[in-house]
Amino acid sequence: MDEALRRAYLAAMDIPVWIPRSEPDPFAETVPSRPAQQLLRSEQAQPVSSPAQDTPAQATRPGRGQAMLAEKPAEAPRRAAQATAPATADRLSFSFGFVRYGSTLLIDEGALVQRGEDLARAICFAVERTKCPTESQDFSWPPRGAPFVAAEARDAMLARIDKFGGDTLARVLLLGEAPASVLMGWDAAQWASRAVGVHRMEGLGCAVVLLPGLGAMLSNPDAKRVAWQHLRAAGPGNA
Repeated sequence: MDEALRRAYLAAMDIPVWIPRSEPDPFAETVPSRPAQQLLRSEQAQPVSSPAQDTPAQATRPGRGQAMLAEKPAEAPRRAAQATAPATADRLSFSFGFVRYGSTLLIDEGALVQRGEDLARAICFAVERTKCPTESQDFSWPPRGAPFVAAEARDAMLARIDKFGGDTLARVLLLGEAPASVLMGWDAAQWASRAVGVHRMEGLGCAVVLLPGLGAMLSNPDAKRVAWQHLRAAGPGNA
């Protein structure tokens, strides 16, 4: 197994990796340093100019970025839309928020924030109908620099679920499309047409309930109503 992937699996299962002090860590980040004399020469060689020395042609000539914007004004909005496009299961990475509350494990499509964590506890309380200790944690995949592989992401998520109780869980709440994409292989169309009620997932023995993400519920009352419909249909008696 690749060493980087092996370490990623160990990190997902909270198993520390020990490196003897006498052996260098081949995966440690190194920053190349420049000799002091070379740095001094490069700093001395840099020309210093003042605005008064610029010629009129230099002062009025547009830069490279200005020329591109003048030639293609529609390029900037297109690049901004690409930068804000949501990540999908076939590229980049994910960051999930885990909340264990009694026999319920909630997995949100984003890292936890204070308001979101409070809402997550309220959702779990509505399902459990009793006060329980809460355990929360963020989990990201893949490790920095590693490619995203769907099968490896699913294995890492299942290993994390095992760390939160696994077979002792009565239900797992998947909030948002991303957890369902990684764990169940769903695409956007399957997520949009999901049935109300309890779902079953290969590799997990407990009930699975699919809800909108915490961010969507915090910003959209309609998302909260949809979540309530799913929770009512997947109550403790239906798990």
